[in-house]
Amino acid sequence: MKRLALALLFPLSAFPSSLFSFGVKGGVPLTDAFDVATTGQFQYVNDTQRYTVGPEVDLNLPFGLGVEVDALYRKLQYDLNSSTVTCGLPCGTGPVVSRTTTSADAWDFPLLLKLRLGEGPIKPYVSGGPTFRDLSNLSQVENFFTGFSRSGTAASTTRPAELNNTFATGATIGGGIQLGLGVLRISPEIRFTRWGWNTFSDITGVFRSNPNQVDFLVGITF
Repeated sequence: MKRLALALLFPLSAFPSSLFSFGVKGGVPLTDAFDVATTGQFQYVNDTQRYTVGPEVDLNLPFGLGVEVDALYRKLQYDLNSSTVTCGLPCGTGPVVSRTTTSADAWDFPLLLKLRLGEGPIKPYVSGGPTFRDLSNLSQVENFFTGFSRSGTAASTTRPAELNNTFATGATIGGGIQLGLGVLRISPEIRFTRWGWNTFSDITGVFRSNPNQVDFLVGITF
């Protein structure tokens, strides 16, 4: 993850520091991180964490052009509930119920070309470019219940069963308004990312990572 961030930021270091703006960007995901469904005795549950935040670096070029690089953190999490009845249990003890919780830290690195329109302190803008995602700190823990009492932890792993890749690329477009208040710039925007492949999916086809991501973000730079 650190190597990827350095690889994205290194090309900007060739420009004079006066052209840079630094700040923070944060916001709210408007879409769930996973497409989930229920089938038979298995139910996937989306546990979307409604925040994303991280540093922002802007390279301000002539003619309203610019380059933006972000490192945005978000938490991914989903649950799998299952219920089975097994003949191996004494009669009357009830079903075996399990709840599996999977989580991961996701870092998104957008590298966006920006076009600011107009003059003055209020400038609409559009942006577009690739986004790279890196997953870390993956964890999957299964707790099970026999009958009507908790039995304990059945399994724990750092390689979730539904994991396909820890790295993904996508195409991002966005648009917003830059509000200039002296050296301070506030930039609310809507951003859409289409991911190139699924980082998570299950063999039944009822669960996968959402290929479409929409975020409302606000950047504050100096």
